[in-house]
Amino acid sequence: WEGVLSGTHLRSQMVASTAVNRASTSLFHLRSLVLLSEPEMEAALLEFIRDNKETVALFPLSVFAHMAATIREVLGPEASIVHEIVSKEMGADSAIATHMVLEDVGCIINLRNPFKAHPWACDTGSLVRLINVGNVLHASNTTTATSLIASFEIALQAKKQLPLSFYKTLESPSVALYKKGQDAVIASCVQANGVPSPAPGQVESAPEVRTTERLAEVNGKQLARDASPVLSRGNLLEESFPLKEPSMPARMSERTAFVEEKLSHAVQ
Repeated sequence: WEGVLSGTHLRSQMVASTAVNRASTSLFHLRSLVLLSEPEMEAALLEFIRDNKETVALFPLSVFAHMAATIREVLGPEASIVHEIVSKEMGADSAIATHMVLEDVGCIINLRNPFKAHPWACDTGSLVRLINVGNVLHASNTTTATSLIASFEIALQAKKQLPLSFYKTLESPSVALYKKGQDAVIASCVQANGVPSPAPGQVESAPEVRTTERLAEVNGKQLARDASPVLSRGNLLEESFPLKEPSMPARMSERTAFVEEKLSHAVQ
């Protein structure tokens, strides 16, 4: 009984401490805690919320619109539901991705069903990718979700700051590497087109438009057209049209000569 009593006492202390921290937590602008699930996992999501209602109720929440009333009953009037999201079938994952771009998501608990394929799987995959790009807390099963909530509870008891994704926008370590690779691609394209790349920190000016006259000035000689009227590299000279040598007399086509001959015989 001693162990049971001590465990009960510890739990009561944790609840009391959480209640005390409720007021102090509200002083911060926290990004929302998202609570989603596949349709088959909605019962498990409600059970998870009931088991952790003291801590879950501290956060601004983003939940399904069709579950909002039930969640309010579980958490009580102090719960703050800031976003009511459409169902999975109607694009819940894409809606949460939008809130991520608007910098209003601190943690996502999205309970998945590993035994069924859904038509919105591509939306979920896109959301998971964006979660990893933004380095946002994420749980897709109840064990991980429970561990996250326990860590939040410990932080609140110790009056410590919650994970940074609740306060600011983060990035995956791979983002810097990706940007570096993109800069290298842009630099190679610029150099391939004959435009010098700017030095680091230098404002890049508009690239010079190399007209025919400018090319002639740079090369120190006029551009000459070959005997064969071939246009190359987009340099259209004034004498490029019509595409025939001016020294060659215009020749009458055989059909024109035939028609004129017949007309002359008819007049005679």
